[in-house]
Amino acid sequence: KDLFIMSRGSVGKALEIQHNNGLEIFDKLIELLFFSKEISKEKIWELLSMQNSFENSKDYHKFIINMLLSAITHISISMIDEKKSFLNNYNNNKNRKLYEKNYSDFYFPYTLIYSMVLEDFNNALKVNLNLEYILFTIFIKIEKIKKSFKL
Repeated sequence: KDLFIMSRGSVGKALEIQHNNGLEIFDKLIELLFFSKEISKEKIWELLSMQNSFENSKDYHKFIINMLLSAITHISISMIDEKKSFLNNYNNNKNRKLYEKNYSDFYFPYTLIYSMVLEDFNNALKVNLNLEYILFTIFIKIEKIKKSFKL
């Protein structure tokens, strides 16, 4: 069910997610974005260097950015209405409580993060920048936003 929701019903996308350890990557991203007080630089580099079965790092980093956007989207949805988010059941399976308080006030920072990731990614593609470094920079920006909004 989680794979179906993450792939938005696309069989090809579901196969790509499954083939490239997308659920494991998604778990790591949720951990970094929501549960971690600080984003570990070592965990970021570990995530960025995995590459899985991709032929080149650029395709892998595009996959990571798409998984990152998906994770941010699902966190945002869960903050608006926990009943509409699969993260409620997803995290209960991992013995974690996502909804200990009303997170609706924290919706804005995650929409800000989403916009920033999308803009940085699009700008990087326009000028053919190294996506690994852009992703690392994105995670640093995410950490700053989390600290400034006390997420």
